Amino acid sequence: MMNFTLQEKAAIFHIAMAMIQADGKKDPRELVLVSTQMSELDIDDPAMSLSTMLSIDEVLSTIRNMSYAQKVYVTQFLTALAGIDGNLDNRERELLAVLTIKCKLPLESASETSLKHFFDKVFNIM
Repeated sequence: MMNFTLQEKAAIFHIAMAMIQADGKKDPRELVLVSTQMSELDIDDPAMSLSTMLSIDEVLSTIRNMSYAQKVYVTQFLTALAGIDGNLDNRERELLAVLTIKCKLPLESASETSLKHFFDKVFNIM
């Protein structure tokens, strides 16, 4: 599994929460996906606490400065999170577009095949 610093984990958690809230609905599948990724990345209480203190500029800067491999992971995770409910809402699309531009995320890395492992985790749990 990919290694992230405390600041990076906090930024990932922060932006994941923004993605969940983007369409105004909290789908149980979104919560399961975030929960499984929190566990895999070891996003713990200190990271969650730090995420509430980060400004959006700090979040964007942290993600922008990640390695390419880390950005691929974040892109795939956020894209899977946006689409896990079967409906990619316009606000979710807009958030992905802004993140792609501001953080230089490799959106082309979010193919259906590359997202399958995120979806499988959720549907195996539910």
